[in-house]
Amino acid sequence: MAIMLATASGLRAETYNWLHDITFDAPTDGTVLFNSRDRLEMVWHDMTFVVQIYSNKGINDELLKKNLQRRAADYNMYDTRTDKYKRNSFEGFYLTGTLPDGSRANIHNMLSSKTGLFIQVLVNYTTDSEKAAKKLIKSLKQEPAKKKKQVRKQKIQKKDAPQKPIKKSSTSPVELYEI
Repeated sequence: MAIMLATASGLRAETYNWLHDITFDAPTDGTVLFNSRDRLEMVWHDMTFVVQIYSNKGINDELLKKNLQRRAADYNMYDTRTDKYKRNSFEGFYLTGTLPDGSRANIHNMLSSKTGLFIQVLVNYTTDSEKAAKKLIKSLKQEPAKKKKQVRKQKIQKKDAPQKPIKKSSTSPVELYEI
C-alpha cells in the first residue's frame, strides 16, 4: 500500500492508494486492522472505516437499496434514511442511521462508472468525528496512483578508478546534416 502525506485545510491527512486503484484521504493517526484483496478495515480513535468489494453481476438500484436495509438490520440501526449517492465516478445509494451504542454510521453501496466495480463502504463515527467521516467519504475515488518520474543520476567517476574510454558516436556529424 503506497502512502503519501498531504496537507488539506490545516488538517493533516494521508492519501491511501488501495487495490483496484481506490484512493482516499484519511486522518494520519489511523491503524489498518485488516487488509486483503477485497476488504480493508481501518480504525481511528472514534471512527471505523471498512471498504468491501463484491461481485457486480446482476446489480441494479433495487438490489443496492435492499442490501443497505439488510445491512442496517444486521447492525440493529434505527432512525435510518436512504438517499442517492453520486460523486467521483461512484454512483449508488447510501444509508445513514444510528447504532444501539449511540454512534452514527453511513453505509454506501456504489458502482464505479469507470470499472463497474461494486463497493460497499461503512463509516462508523461519533459526533466528535462526524466532520472527518464526511471528509473521508468525499475523498473516496477510483484513479490510478500517480507514478513518479525517474530521475537519471549523473555518473561520476571515482577518484582512484582508471579512466573509462569515451564511446564513439555511431553517426558522424556529416551524416546528421546531410540533405
